[in-house]
Amino acid sequence: MHTGRRGRGESRVLLRFADVNLPPNAVIRSATLLIRVEASVGLNLRGNYLLAKWDAEAEALGWVFRDAENRWNAPGASGEGSDWIAGKSFTMGGFVSAGEHELSIPLDVAVVQHWVREPDANRGMLLSNPVAEEPLFIYSSRNADTSKRPALEIEWTVPPVVSVLQPSQGAVISGRFMVEAEPQAGVAVATVQFFIDQEPLGQEVTELPYRTDLDTTRLQNGEHTITAHLRNPKGNVAISAPVVFTTSPFSWLL
Repeated sequence: MHTGRRGRGESRVLLRFADVNLPPNAVIRSATLLIRVEASVGLNLRGNYLLAKWDAEAEALGWVFRDAENRWNAPGASGEGSDWIAGKSFTMGGFVSAGEHELSIPLDVAVVQHWVREPDANRGMLLSNPVAEEPLFIYSSRNADTSKRPALEIEWTVPPVVSVLQPSQGAVISGRFMVEAEPQAGVAVATVQFFIDQEPLGQEVTELPYRTDLDTTRLQNGEHTITAHLRNPKGNVAISAPVVFTTSPFSWLL
């Protein structure tokens, strides 16, 4: 985290979480920036997602020069669409009291998702105080009190490596039924094994389509749970989300 000062408060702050350590296939549900600031009058804060790589010591896009020839009039990037992503920003304001504020700022999910899938695209954020007359101090990542350092909270999930296609969740089936699983695209598959109520169903399936015949007359009528276990060529096993279905002695014709 780097800071550019104007007067007695920060004018612009560069904030970057260098290691957004999530699986590459993680799906971001929400992302929240947690920062603590101190305002002498009120609070005005603007945030932009950077496109260009920032180096505080560099002569180009750093604190000293805008580019190789032009100095900054004030510290910080200012080019929408070149320095920061156009059309994506966040603002915080409306605080009328001076003192310390703990801010919880929702971030753009698509931007954070891009950081995870392409780490080189993570240039960080530019936080700026647009009102020079209202000094704003932002507690940095070097603060001695770790509870006051900026934090990034991400809620995420990982798509299942394999999913049960048939039966569907909540289905009512009877007689003979073909159960089927589908691996995630790009996943290497050695075998797929189905389990009913944690007991293996049939033999391992070694090629597409990953299907096995189920004779429901061998099951008690009522609810059952099916999962698909995928084993990759290295021997690692992934288990699908469970699907609950119901067996019935009747087959309804609609």
